Amino acid sequence: MGNTEDLNGSLIPIWGRESSNVCLKRRYKWKAINTMTDEIFILIDKAGFANWEVVLLGLQGVPGCNSILSSEVVQNFAEKQLLQVEPSNKNFVDIYTLATENLTAVESIEVIKASGMGTDMYKARKIWRAFSLMQVINNIPTNPLYGMIRLGEFWNAWEWPQDAAICMQTNDVIATSSSIPSREEFIQILESNKKWLAKEIKLLR
Repeated sequence: MGNTEDLNGSLIPIWGRESSNVCLKRRYKWKAINTMTDEIFILIDKAGFANWEVVLLGLQGVPGCNSILSSEVVQNFAEKQLLQVEPSNKNFVDIYTLATENLTAVESIEVIKASGMGTDMYKARKIWRAFSLMQVINNIPTNPLYGMIRLGEFWNAWEWPQDAAICMQTNDVIATSSSIPSREEFIQILESNKKWLAKEIKLLR
């Protein structure tokens, strides 16, 4: 039986898959944030929405993101999960593998799918959409034109869903795309997106 340290320096037993001398160190800060996808996942995790379905979609590709989750972020999440499951848990070996082995994205996807941990992809997609919008809003350009372009790019990447913020419906955006929005108009549209986001996160909980 191996051990790892908790916040107070106490030892927490960890049972390895193959060896009785495996030690894992608990990390309380993400060791690497390499991409926008990683940044969004950190937002998701801090809000308490991270799960294996979310990880799986992050590895497969998220609309609007030009990268997938990094292996470091996947390992970090697996390490956190490993400290919360008992060795008798049916997924312990799979989580252990994801936490300790340097897997490629394809290999991680195969492990998650085979374990049955990635099932509710519909909700995972909604989680990624909500927190991707949060990332956009957190970094929105203050210039009304560029701000509108950024919001338009986001909703376009998600294919203008029917449940999008009302002000971001395709017809509305097309109708106003030929003119530069005033600061007041942009603020109203931004606030509408913020309200949509708050409502969406509440529904996801």
